[in-house]
Amino acid sequence: SGSLPEMVAAYQHKADEIELKITELRKARKQLVWFHEVLGKMLQPLEEVDETEIGQVKLVEMPEHRLLMVREQVIYDYPSMLKLYNQLLKKLFEQRCKVVGGLRTIFYGGYEDIYHKKIDMALAFLLEPESKRGNKQPAQRFLSCLHRGKYPTSLQAYNKIQQYAEKNGLKLCGPVGHALRVPIASVKDPNATVFEVIIPLVD
Repeated sequence: SGSLPEMVAAYQHKADEIELKITELRKARKQLVWFHEVLGKMLQPLEEVDETEIGQVKLVEMPEHRLLMVREQVIYDYPSMLKLYNQLLKKLFEQRCKVVGGLRTIFYGGYEDIYHKKIDMALAFLLEPESKRGNKQPAQRFLSCLHRGKYPTSLQAYNKIQQYAEKNGLKLCGPVGHALRVPIASVKDPNATVFEVIIPLVD
């Protein structure tokens, strides 16, 4: 019922509205694709695990790197770990960091007899070297041992590292870490999970 100029203006207004929605949808799709890629990587093993290396202690040198992490005093059980993991994912999505390594768990308050107890711990992702995000970590030497299974069976690997250090005159320092190699989401049996127990050395 309007005049021709009013009709032209109305159609232009509607076209502008649709163009804005298209822009918003493209942005949303781009973000969803990125989320899909990040989460999809977490469903896959980081690399093929050499069976002969499981249970073997070795010395590794890690160059300067960056970790995106969340640290908290939590009960070491599945619900608390999941809550902490969701906080880390939220931080990852907000900062749009590029992850190059698997999930890491860092235990700051000891490692033995921690299950179902409140401990100081962090979850972290290893970021690309050129990243400006996360916390910068200095280059450091570690003793490492691959372990298949869940805590507390990993205490076997932990004890092997301690024995290796004592035998070779090396001094351990700092928190115990887990670097995930085969995530629980990629296997049917949780006991098939593989992670690397790592403990830093005094230089």
